[in-house]
Amino acid sequence: MGNGLTVLLTIHGIGFQQPPVNDAAGYADGLHEHLRQGLGELLNDDPNRARGPVYVSSSWPPGSDNEEAGLARLGTWKPGIAGIDYTKAPLGADKGISHVALVYAQLEDQGPDPGSALEAAARTAVSLHQYASVRTAIHMLITDVVAMIKPPQHDQATPSLQPRTDIVPEKRHMMAAMYTQNARPAPPAQASLINTIRHLEDDVAAYVARNDLRERVRNFVQEVLLRLVHRDDVDQVVVNSHSHGTVVAFDVLRELSPFSISKVKWLITAGSPLRKYSDFFCWGSEAGTIKQVPGWTNFWDAKDPVADPLAPPETWRPGTDASVARDAPGMYQALDPDHGRLLSLVIEDQPVDNLTHSQGGGLQAHNYWDNEVQVVPAMVDILKHVQTGSPRMVARAVVSPATR
Repeated sequence: MGNGLTVLLTIHGIGFQQPPVNDAAGYADGLHEHLRQGLGELLNDDPNRARGPVYVSSSWPPGSDNEEAGLARLGTWKPGIAGIDYTKAPLGADKGISHVALVYAQLEDQGPDPGSALEAAARTAVSLHQYASVRTAIHMLITDVVAMIKPPQHDQATPSLQPRTDIVPEKRHMMAAMYTQNARPAPPAQASLINTIRHLEDDVAAYVARNDLRERVRNFVQEVLLRLVHRDDVDQVVVNSHSHGTVVAFDVLRELSPFSISKVKWLITAGSPLRKYSDFFCWGSEAGTIKQVPGWTNFWDAKDPVADPLAPPETWRPGTDASVARDAPGMYQALDPDHGRLLSLVIEDQPVDNLTHSQGGGLQAHNYWDNEVQVVPAMVDILKHVQTGSPRMVARAVVSPATR
């Protein structure tokens, strides 16, 4: 075994955080098994399940408002001191790599809200010129449509990009009335394109325009991170985020204290819309304490309508070269408190081809965790590097901006 315990913390978009129910797999179960192929005995299982990651819900039991009962799966705060009592919250072992996957459960009050969708759409329309020219936007639209209508190589949905079945999309979709009977989500066994897009649309519109929902999600993820880093048995944390979960991870990590973020050793983003958030919604590019995280790897597919490279500067536009010179300023920067300067973050962009190497229906170009040729081996490489200190074997495809 390696050095102490590493926790892989997985964060997906809200609409895809499907928990394990009865015999149905949870959204991170497939990724867990893919990682096992490369990690072997280094990877721990949830001791409360036969196999798979530890799922942590924002409330427990589902449908209740008991937030502490859900978070207690990671331990409880000791009275009077900044420490966690984890005697009743085992993560599988005291060494190796334990996998924790988050589930945001408080969605019962999220009924149709056309205002959120309209506000997000209006912001996007006003700011589109900052992201791409009209010609480029048309080209992107054609490319995205081709990627979305390409016949899937596999008929069955995979847990990694399976829209949730524990919520009713018709009740929570902001524009449900615009969809006909024939456009309703497919059964759980099929991840239809329209179902996938509707969940992606919900995540963005609600998170951008609903302050209450945004703060509840952020507070949940922040509390999870704080409990993990204050556990004496956890030596390091790797944050693994996908799709809209990358935005939540970025928002929470950049506001952590220098002490709390010191155990976070790597940030993984896959299919990230962070650049679009910055251009469309003025989300900002100040990375705060993320500058202390030793590594940030971003997986992106040029045919994925959600994703962009994150290493190029703010002036980068879709359809142009995504490689950057070593001395070029990057998109994300952080303030150096010692010298009062903004320093570029090191971001390692890894371009991938999910249409060729991934699987599953729905929006296959956005399915990164089933890409066992490019994404999973790179994640295994990162985890082994963090856990054992072994040199990384996967070559960097794109040189990141200047070191901070």
